[in-house]
Amino acid sequence: MPVQSITAGADMNGGEELVAMSYQASLRVLKNVVPFAETEDDTAATLARLVKSVPRNLAAGLAPHATASQGECSLSEAMRCCRELCVMLAYCRDLSGQFINGGFVAQLIETYRGIEEETGRHLVKAQEAAS
Repeated sequence: MPVQSITAGADMNGGEELVAMSYQASLRVLKNVVPFAETEDDTAATLARLVKSVPRNLAAGLAPHATASQGECSLSEAMRCCRELCVMLAYCRDLSGQFINGGFVAQLIETYRGIEEETGRHLVKAQEAAS
């Protein structure tokens, strides 16, 4: 599914690009990291759950119909998932290095750090608007 179909016609207070970026990053993780992650300790399942959660929570938190508290909760959850993903991706890079390209994973970690930072900006705006 192309990214445009995710955000087409949506007004998410300027967050369309953020949702699209997180969706694209999730696809890269699902296609290039999850298949090589450890299955014995549920690393693969945890990664899959987290990467799907980020764009979903961003879309919910940035939706114009979301109440202030719902939006803040969803944005906070997206930020938490980004932080957890950075740790999980680092584990995959360090423990499965023979199967997963370390440079690729480093780029994903930086992408999720950027998504977390931008989500924080949206969260501050939402909190300021609510006050």
